[in-house]
Amino acid sequence: MQTTKQLGFTSRITLKNRRLAEKFSRQETNPERARQIYLNTLAVCAVDFYCQCMGIETDLQASDSWDGVMRSLTNVADLQLKNSGKNLGKIECRPVLVSSDKVEVPPDVWQGRIGYIAVQIDESAKEAKIVGFAPKVNKEMLPLKQWHSLEDFLTLVHRLKQTEPQGENIVTKLSQWLEGVFEPGWDSLQPAFRNAGGTMDSLQPAFRNAGGAIALKGSEQNIGVPYDYPSVSIGRRKQIDLEWAGEQVTLVVVLQSAKATEIDIWAQIYPTNGKIYLPQDLEFMVLDETGEAVMQTKAKSSENIRFEFSGEYGEKFSIKLALGDFRFTELFSI
Repeated sequence: MQTTKQLGFTSRITLKNRRLAEKFSRQETNPERARQIYLNTLAVCAVDFYCQCMGIETDLQASDSWDGVMRSLTNVADLQLKNSGKNLGKIECRPVLVSSDKVEVPPDVWQGRIGYIAVQIDESAKEAKIVGFAPKVNKEMLPLKQWHSLEDFLTLVHRLKQTEPQGENIVTKLSQWLEGVFEPGWDSLQPAFRNAGGTMDSLQPAFRNAGGAIALKGSEQNIGVPYDYPSVSIGRRKQIDLEWAGEQVTLVVVLQSAKATEIDIWAQIYPTNGKIYLPQDLEFMVLDETGEAVMQTKAKSSENIRFEFSGEYGEKFSIKLALGDFRFTELFSI
């Protein structure tokens, strides 16, 4: 990573933000974790204010750092960026004290981010200074001198706005997932999905690893039961806003290389924001390359829905959600 001249941005740590950080930190009983949550919240607030000043749309409520369960499970400080209501991806806002010259970036957030912003917290002066940007991170402690200028962050956002990397505009290449390459907007299943037994709920789903592949292929749905995934499977999740309906759901895609020419695929949706059930009239479909629905169901009073199927390398398909006049389609290639 090349060092560039820093273009900083300093803002006041307001009383409102301090009280919010204190509120979040009080939800954690471990003093060290509580302190980290406090600093993470101040960092996210600072980046959110910076984005507002730069005309960049954000969504705090769609960020894991604003979710009590996610904060309790991991060291997260993300901020969801948007453009005209569409997700651009998440930026990770990492705090660093004025006494330190290195920024901690935990492995939990090395994936599922379009970039990272370092925020220097000066508690005595009640100031937060955004000091650098990093497009990628692969080590836990990154010296400040190795962070890029904020101009690189603004360039990235401009490029994302131009290309609009949304589900209906790009193709998600599942074969690349097997190589550890994931498109922006697809977040890790960990820690939201724990490798422990138990039934799924809307806040803290627990997917259990099994010793082998699921025998049933092409099943239209499995609703309200504990799920077994192969221990060698790879999965990601994406939050989807159902726009006018004011609803959100999470789409989970898990895959496993079954044969030399074939991949087993599991596609699942479940509610977010503490809700137990999916929107009653939500339709969940898997379409083939011609756009014909080959698997389809309606949520009704379901807590979650999952499809199981397989496909050959080179094949294309799409997953579609429909609720009233709202339509969302995610394109995939195997």
